[in-house]
Amino acid sequence: MIQGCTPYPVEFAERYVREGYWCAETIPQAVAAAATQARTRQPRATAIADSVRRLGYNKMLAEASRFAAVLERHGIKRGDRVVIQLPNCTEFATLLLACLEIGALPVMALPAFRRAELEYLVSFAGAKAIAIAPEYRGFEHAALAREVRSALPGLETIFSTGPAEGCVELHRHEDDGELRPMRSHRGDPFEVALFLLSGGTTGLPKLIPRTHADYLYNARAAAKVCGLGAGSRILIALPAEHNFPLACPGLLGAMLSGATAVFTQSAQAVELAASIEREQISHLPCVPTVAMALLDLPAAARPSLSSLRVITVGGQRLQEPTARALRKVYPWIAVQQVFGMAEGLLCYTRLEDSDDAACASQGRPLAPADQIRIVDAAGIDVAEGEIGELWCRGPYTIRGYFRAPDR
Repeated sequence: MIQGCTPYPVEFAERYVREGYWCAETIPQAVAAAATQARTRQPRATAIADSVRRLGYNKMLAEASRFAAVLERHGIKRGDRVVIQLPNCTEFATLLLACLEIGALPVMALPAFRRAELEYLVSFAGAKAIAIAPEYRGFEHAALAREVRSALPGLETIFSTGPAEGCVELHRHEDDGELRPMRSHRGDPFEVALFLLSGGTTGLPKLIPRTHADYLYNARAAAKVCGLGAGSRILIALPAEHNFPLACPGLLGAMLSGATAVFTQSAQAVELAASIEREQISHLPCVPTVAMALLDLPAAARPSLSSLRVITVGGQRLQEPTARALRKVYPWIAVQQVFGMAEGLLCYTRLEDSDDAACASQGRPLAPADQIRIVDAAGIDVAEGEIGELWCRGPYTIRGYFRAPDR
C-alpha cells in the first residue's frame, strides 16, 4: 500500500481473496479482457459515446494507449498523481484508462471546482499534472490551470482535450509515436488504483484511496445488481468523477460488462429524454431531482423513455410517493434505490424486490461480506428503530483516508 494509505488487515485481505471478492487482476487487465469478449460478441458495438464522438472497444483501447504514451513522454510515471477535471466526455474514459495503464494515480476533481479546491487537491495529493477541457460552460479552465501551476511549482504539466496556451493537447500529440497495444498494466491488484473525493461536511474533501481489487468488485457486483450487461446502454449524466456514475455500476461497470456508456453534459429532463430516445438507453443512474423532473415530462414525451428499463436513484433518499408515482407513470421501468458512499458501502434495492421494498427503502448491502452496525456514542449497538452512528466494513470499504491517520 502506498505511503499515506491504510492497508486492509491481513486476515480480512486473505478472506476477501479466498471467498472470491478480490481477484489478482488490475482494472486495465480486466477492461482489456472484457473488451476482447465484447468485440467477439458484437464487433461493431459502441463502447463509449458523447455528443460528438463514439468509439468502439478497439478505438477506445487504442486511444487509451495513445494517451498513455503522451503521458509517459511528458514525464508521467508509475505512482505519479494526475488530477482529472474533465466534463462528461469520451476523453474522460480513455484518459482514466491511460493513467491506470501506466500506473499513474488519477485524482478525481469535479468540473465545478475552482482555484481553492484545485490548489488544495494538487498540493495535498502531490499531483504532477492536471487534465482539463480548455473551456466548459463559459469558464476558462485552461486559464485556471495555468494559475494553479504558477502557484504550485510541483504541478508540471497541464493536459488538455483541446488546444490551449501552455497546455499539452492530448489529441495533437497522440500520434507522435508508433501505436502500441495496451500492455494491460500488471501492477499490484491490491495497490491503490485511484483517488475519489469524500462528500462530507468537513470543508475541503478528503482523498479516498480505492484499490484495483476492491473497485473491480464494486463495479462488477453493482452491474449485476442493476442488471447491466452486454447490450445494455447506460447514460452518464451525473459528473463522471463521482463514485456513483463512475463505478456503481457506471462507466467502469459498463466497460467490464460489454455495455455501452453514453456521456451527456445535461441533466435537464427534456434533454435527457431526447438522449434516452436517440441512444436507446436502458439504464439511468440519477438523483431524486432528476427522477422527479421525469414525472413532469408532458404525456406526449413519455414514450421517448420506452427503451429505459432501470432508473437507479441515489445521492439522497427518493421519497416513497415519488417512487410510486414513477412506477405508475412508467410501468415498464424498474425503480431502484441505492444508498452509498465513495468510501465503500453500497446498499441497493433489487430489481426483483416488491414495490413496497423498492419504493419505501434503500435496499440491502451489496456484498454478503458487508458488515454493518448502528451504535450509540459509546459504541454500543442501538435498539432496532433507534438513531445511531453507522459503522461498516467490507471488501470494498476503505480502512482510512489518504494522509489522514486521525480519520
